[in-house]
This record gives sequence, C-alpha cells and structure tokens, in this order.
Amino acid sequence: FALSTPAPMTLFPHIHNNLTYDVEKDIVPVAMVCSYFLAIVVNPKIPVNTVEEFWAWCKKNPEEVTCGIPGTGSTLHFMSEKIAELAGVKFRLVPYKGGSALSQAVASGELACSINLSNNFTELHHAGKLKMLAVSSPERLRQIPQIPTFAECGLASATVPDWLGVVANAKTPASDRAAMYAAVQQVLQDPAFQERLAVQQCVPSPMTQEAFAQIIKSGSQKWGEHIRKTGFKLDA
Repeated sequence: FALSTPAPMTLFPHIHNNLTYDVEKDIVPVAMVCSYFLAIVVNPKIPVNTVEEFWAWCKKNPEEVTCGIPGTGSTLHFMSEKIAELAGVKFRLVPYKGGSALSQAVASGELACSINLSNNFTELHHAGKLKMLAVSSPERLRQIPQIPTFAECGLASATVPDWLGVVANAKTPASDRAAMYAAVQQVLQDPAFQERLAVQQCVPSPMTQEAFAQIIKSGSQKWGEHIRKTGFKLDA
C-alpha cells in the first residue's frame, strides 16, 4: 500500500515516456483519505482585492505578471496555465523549490502571484503580507471564510481535484484491500483525526473505491487533454 497524491496517477503518465508503472494495469485505488485545496495569492502592493480586479491588472501590466510554481512539470505548473487560459491572461511562470519559498517571494514582491496549497499562504494572508483572492474548495474554508471559492470567481472549470488516497499494487489480494478500505473509513470517522485535517485545511473524503477510481480517471482525462494541447514532455 502507498499514500498518493494525484500527480503519479493522473499527471505523470502524460508527461513521462519512461514510467516504470502503468496506472491502469499495475495500481488499484483503495481509499480516498482527504481533499486539499489551492489558493490564488498576490503581492499586497498590487492594487486589487478580487480575482476579477487581478485579471484586469494583468491585462494592463502584462510585463509584470510573474507567477511562482513549485517546479516545472508539477500539477501546479499546469493548473496555473489552465487558470491563466480561462482568465484570458498570460503568466510568466517562475519555478521555485517549495511552498515556503513561493510564499515569501510573493510577499516580498519578487513575484506578482502564485497558486499553491491554501495552507501555505494563510498565515501570511492574516498578517497582511500577501493577499489571498480565491480558494479551490467547493465551499468557503472555515479558517478563511471571507475568501471566495474558485467557483464563485468563475474558475470552476479550471480545477482538478486534489487529494490524498491509499493505492495498492494490483497484485494485492482483494481481502487485504478490503481490510485497508475498512480501516481508512474508521479513521475518517474519528473527530480527532478530522480536526487534525481541518487544521491543515483538508477535508475528510470518504467514498467508495469505485468513486475514487472515477476521480482518478477523470483527473487523468483532464490533464491528458491539457498536456496534449501544450505538447509538454519532461523526458521527450
């Protein structure tokens, strides 16, 4: 068993030619654990307070629209592209190592904006060191209820679910997979575990194995369409 994020299951097959595994043949989804969310943030000196105002600013100041990403070929690289395309703006993407470096770069004015995990930005947002404009959660997050969702800002079609889930080698006995699924469901009902997730701005996501598999399939289809359009390959 392994705990996976979406990228190895939905993105890597489309950008790597030499993967050592086949998602459909070698891996079986076992149990979704939780969902986590992204946020759009901007430098506080940019005179905007909403996503709509930021897009207008980007169109007026195209030379200044730098967007930090945690590495070329990452999920957030392509998510940033999708959001910019939907908004009708162009980001100059700048790779950084990790969310902390991105947060500080936006706060200092080294970057105009970034799209990354909401939890990476919340403390600096509350301190007024950057502006959070929107989050990708289906509903507003309780820690930052004043921040609208992507859907409220017209960005619903750009989002692809982000999650942590348990997967297994396809040769794992069905009885073992069933036992792991049951154990995960039990943990997800624990109020203490739910609170630990909430602190990290994650939401428990209990669902059937079939529903989890469908989320993976849908995510792969969306990233496949985007990657084919861009022609991007890490190891072409």
